[in-house]
Amino acid sequence: MNFEPVTFEGYYIRLVPFHDNYATQLAKTGNAQMMYYTYGPREWTPRGIHTYISQRFTKLSDGVPLVIIKQSTNEVIGFAAFIHIKRENSRLEIGPIWIAEAHQGSPAFTESMYMMLKHAFETEGARRVDFTCDSCNIRSKMALLKIGATMEGIIRKDVLRTDKSVRDTIVFGIIDTDWPEIRKKLQIHLYPDQYPSLPGTRHISIRPARLDDVPSLVEVEKSAFGQGYSSANIRQYYDLFGDLLYLAETEDARIVGYVLAGITTVNSQIGWILSLGVRSEYQGKGIGKQLMSAIHVQLCVHNCREILLTVHPNKDSVIQFYEKIGYTKQQLCSDYFGLGAPRYVMQFLVR
Repeated sequence: MNFEPVTFEGYYIRLVPFHDNYATQLAKTGNAQMMYYTYGPREWTPRGIHTYISQRFTKLSDGVPLVIIKQSTNEVIGFAAFIHIKRENSRLEIGPIWIAEAHQGSPAFTESMYMMLKHAFETEGARRVDFTCDSCNIRSKMALLKIGATMEGIIRKDVLRTDKSVRDTIVFGIIDTDWPEIRKKLQIHLYPDQYPSLPGTRHISIRPARLDDVPSLVEVEKSAFGQGYSSANIRQYYDLFGDLLYLAETEDARIVGYVLAGITTVNSQIGWILSLGVRSEYQGKGIGKQLMSAIHVQLCVHNCREILLTVHPNKDSVIQFYEKIGYTKQQLCSDYFGLGAPRYVMQFLVR
């Protein structure tokens, strides 16, 4: 692996090696949230940018800083970098990365990641790419899950934020055997005209639920199970576990799935998946896996080291789904919900 400075040309953006001339434009891309969550410049001024880059990258042999430029306007809209390049182990980290607030939600982040991952795996022969983010940074967590990164653990009390509060850091990873599938999904998302997909499989986003989502979640319940939680039930769950209720949403704001979790009162390190539902016409498209990845991350933020759920023993396809994402059957309870209501208890251990 060499990782010499190189320019990447995309459809929406291009990535170019950092030069001092970009410092003034980069200084305009910062905001308070970035200063809080990232290892970014202490001062969002040309001088602060220059100092940050020179101290963190120029003096290091394992970092390649890049500037994100919007193709249509030549506007500097962000920053990204290859760091911690371990040539002997064929691994590296991508980050920090930031996008100007006006361009967040655009294809800039996704295309940056696509081009950088493609270069890492296909040109440099990397076996592994790491990502890290603040455990409280919901936007970054969702963005990393969206590109296909796997949450692999949490480093507790890792570093201090700019306000001197203590940050827990979540570690994500993508390995070389993950890359072919991730590449295909990113190509479909970024370039649908070149890489068409089946209807309903594109542009699914995962986000925390809001109170006004309750009626839509009831409709998902009806579609997924025929019957299920009522509006009152979901409202109560929202009040109890508001930050453990995530949903899947299409580009046109249609809610097509959800996952609900809780944490035991007797042992706060044990979380439970209370329900996972996907509208019938969207099942089999990977949405359940995306929802489970998101809720696993959030449970880890709550310091859960063990996650449990129950499944009816006759639901072979459901059991196989959970086994594929790392759950194992622990025991069969013949009357879990009362006489004649058997359930397997399945377990996922956080690494």
